[in-house]
Amino acid sequence: MVTAGDLPKALAVVFAREKNGFESIIEDLTPNQLTVLKGLAEMDEARVFTADFMNHVRIASPGAIKRALNSLVALRLIYYRHRTEYRFSNPFFREWLKANL
Repeated sequence: MVTAGDLPKALAVVFAREKNGFESIIEDLTPNQLTVLKGLAEMDEARVFTADFMNHVRIASPGAIKRALNSLVALRLIYYRHRTEYRFSNPFFREWLKANL
């Protein structure tokens, strides 16, 4: 039986196995793409064109955010869910970003 205490251990195993791949992904991103991606990871169910999100990521231009999002979708790191809502394609990558950046 898996207990709640096992979850951090399981995440640590996944992070260790995927670390090189995750690092490779972020090395290829532009600064705005990485900033938006980190913002999405940090803000649960972020609505990306709200003042809260733009203040959090410190990008004031909705156009710059939209370009970053379009690139992240094209890279299949995130997907468009509903109007201004985006989700991570790989939830482990999201958790790794939160824990490591």
